Amino acid sequence: YVIHFSMSPQLFLTLVALVFVAPLTNNPFPVNVDITQKYPEIFAPLVIDQRFSNLENKISLIKGTFSVSILDINTGKYYGYNDSEQYYAASLYKLPVAIATLNALDEDLTLDTKLSYNKELHYYGGSGRIQGHKSGSIYTVASLLDYLIKDSDNVAQNILEYRIGSKKVHNLASEFKLSSGFPLKSDVSSKEYLNILVGLDAGRYLSHKDTAYLLNIMAETAFDNRISQGLDPTYSFAHKIGTWPETGSWHDCGLVYSKGKRLAVCVLSRDTTYNNSQLVAKLVGEFITAY
Repeated sequence: YVIHFSMSPQLFLTLVALVFVAPLTNNPFPVNVDITQKYPEIFAPLVIDQRFSNLENKISLIKGTFSVSILDINTGKYYGYNDSEQYYAASLYKLPVAIATLNALDEDLTLDTKLSYNKELHYYGGSGRIQGHKSGSIYTVASLLDYLIKDSDNVAQNILEYRIGSKKVHNLASEFKLSSGFPLKSDVSSKEYLNILVGLDAGRYLSHKDTAYLLNIMAETAFDNRISQGLDPTYSFAHKIGTWPETGSWHDCGLVYSKGKRLAVCVLSRDTTYNNSQLVAKLVGEFITAY
């Protein structure tokens, strides 16, 4: 038997759209993979409004050196405070390591590839848990990426970077095209790091699948005590932190997604205290929530 039924053209087009588009909406990150879209190296024009002026005034009263960059990716509106100041990037470097690792995946290196921890070769103190594990411990590339981004694990960085080669990470400098030369060089400004985040959102560096994979890891970081404090808890915040107490530096940079909002944000600090850096980061989060 052949069953005949009628359907309006409008209903047919709606059903087709649901079939092909709906699966993508399950991803919490509405990743834009139109890599032909042009994002300027320097965002313009700089937006000056009363709310951001109030934020600047509050930050100026807090002891330390701070930089803030915020871009509304949907509209192109850019807000910057002391945004050309250079800072030691610290663990912000781990995001380029993750990008380079995902770019290096092939038949010989997959997310399931197992790598071993050689304490003599890979050990480094500071943040992370692997440093306390036994030499010879085995990890998949996927688990190392989790340690790298979620825990900001220094040993995970070394294991991955030894495997893919530092050159692959440093070569991203030519792709990022930042005047500071980051990540080949260790300093970066908030505006420059924002460019990296916008490029990640736009699908410049990775496939749609790998971009979404990385953003989801970034959204599950153990460090939600900076910008996240001021964000609406319903927002998705895919971010990476950097910490270097020797220079009084606590950084937080990432991508904010919610219904109707799509922003990149970067807060860098120097010559301040942990509590002061938290206060500034929270103020920036509150600005984004009220935006």
